[in-house]
Amino acid sequence: MRSLTRRVSHISVEPTHLIEVRARQLRLESRLNYRFSGSRAKMLRVQMPGWEVVEDVQPLEAVESYEFVDGRLSIYLTPDTDSDLELRLTARRTMHDSGSVTFELPKPTVASAAPATVAILPADNVQLSPHDEELVGLIAESLPIGIPVPQRQQPALTYR
Repeated sequence: MRSLTRRVSHISVEPTHLIEVRARQLRLESRLNYRFSGSRAKMLRVQMPGWEVVEDVQPLEAVESYEFVDGRLSIYLTPDTDSDLELRLTARRTMHDSGSVTFELPKPTVASAAPATVAILPADNVQLSPHDEELVGLIAESLPIGIPVPQRQQPALTYR
């Protein structure tokens, strides 16, 4: 007699986040490069504490729908989603004080996640001075090739 076992889904992700710091708003563009093995994933979850509005989730051919409630993003995938998927999302939040900028990065709920690449882009009318001692878990590095960033007066602050 043979027994059948259900294949468990294993999801890994490599995140890249671009945060644009404007005078009164933060705007986030994330690329989440997912890899699925085992059974196909039907839904992905991303914790996004502090972000107020998710404006868009792409690609349309892979995303059936999504909902954003209380800082939790649930993304429902189409049945024919590939085993490799680059998910792109945009979000924003209002800044309430001009003295300092603090935010949390999105946290995909997955079995394994690579360290995120984070590029922080100040708008031309915003001056940023990072407090390196307060950047928990991030190490400054140069911007990897292939990450498109708008041209600004100040260079992007890049971390991993």
